[in-house]
Amino acid sequence: MPAPAGFDLSPPLSSPEDQALWANFILKLQSLYKPPLIELREDYISFYAGKFARIPFDGQNFLCFSFTITNSNINTCNDDGNDNDDNSDKQKYSHELWRVAEAAEESFGKERIHRWIDAADKQRVYSWREVKESVKKYKKPGLRQIFSIQTIPNKGRGLIATVDIPIGTRILAESPLFTQTSFTLLETLEETLKAKVSHLTPLQQSQFLALHNKYTAPYPLYTGIFRTNALPCGVDSPVGAVYPTICLMNHDCLPNTTHFWNENIQQETIHATRFIPAGSELTISYATSDPRDSRRQKLQNSFNFLCTCSLCSLLPSEIFKSDTRRGKITNLDSQIGNGDRVMNNPTDCLQACHTVSELLKEEYPGCYQPLLARTYYDAFQICITHGDQARATVFAGRLYDMRILCEGEDSPETEKAQRLRENPEGHRNFGASRRWKKGKGMVPKGLDEKEFEKWLWKLA
Repeated sequence: MPAPAGFDLSPPLSSPEDQALWANFILKLQSLYKPPLIELREDYISFYAGKFARIPFDGQNFLCFSFTITNSNINTCNDDGNDNDDNSDKQKYSHELWRVAEAAEESFGKERIHRWIDAADKQRVYSWREVKESVKKYKKPGLRQIFSIQTIPNKGRGLIATVDIPIGTRILAESPLFTQTSFTLLETLEETLKAKVSHLTPLQQSQFLALHNKYTAPYPLYTGIFRTNALPCGVDSPVGAVYPTICLMNHDCLPNTTHFWNENIQQETIHATRFIPAGSELTISYATSDPRDSRRQKLQNSFNFLCTCSLCSLLPSEIFKSDTRRGKITNLDSQIGNGDRVMNNPTDCLQACHTVSELLKEEYPGCYQPLLARTYYDAFQICITHGDQARATVFAGRLYDMRILCEGEDSPETEKAQRLRENPEGHRNFGASRRWKKGKGMVPKGLDEKEFEKWLWKLA
């Protein structure tokens, strides 16, 4: 039976200076090791060499790194997929794992790193009981049960649903590690970010430094991580925020969640926009609704990956259909947003909204998109501008339902939609025209669904 080997850290971490050294140690390990040799878990880096071959992101409970070399360890980490069982492979893998000790010695000094080569080695500082208790503390209590953070092939870390998630579920509401405006000069951004990170807790520092950095040049480390991961705090906001969990979410051109900055609670929220089966990856969209080639090019330029999601991997004939739908949506949106057209040809604009809503349902099947909420708001504005409170009330109700699903009841946009539903005449455009004048109580009753939709959208 192979004997374990490893090193103990003594004395353990205690001071803020120690925690800063630990953050740099984690960064060093992440530059030395990549999957499949390691797996990035939610709270620690796991090496395929036994249950104690783990390095936590928060080092306050760390005592020992222990590894055991076996053939199965080696085969798990072998890129060529072939079984290997000779001594040379074991020696290579052992050397890789001893590099962890070398990195620790460089970070904390050789006097604090006590190497040992078997369980009875006198260099050992801690008992197995102490080590087991410390490893149990790596995983923080009370973390989310609805998903887990896992390493995903060819993607790095990501979020995986651990249960079936219904449409509209708030999966996560997360406060930023910090925020930063886009007005900061690039020449001073690195030092500004370093100062912000220095005020974080040791765990938060490790979380930030563990985020993906797509830049090897021209940006320095902290700037690269920030520019890779920052999300705007609202549409077109000059303020960007970095999150320990949300920034791990990967892209899909047909995402199953939507993210939203909730000003009321000062958090970024994630909501399920379709039914998500357990075991599925939770995804957001990094891209616009451009056609496929333009979308992929932007993703390549901005995030350094070529998208191969289910939409981008369709057959050419299906990609053509998708691109055509997206092109029509963009064209119709520009018509709907034309103020003169809304005043002079409101029926055409309302019917254009209907076409957009149908195209969105085709392009995002089974998914309640924020784009659909925007379309309902456009339709509401057209109706209320021309005095039709009846139709406006219906569209405000649909807008409210979409906001609930995509943003939650505490969202400012949801609250706004509720006010419009209850008091459509309170909108600033009310009374600009009396062409379609109707009271709120003039919504027809007794129509079947098809006839009601024809009335609502003024279809022939």
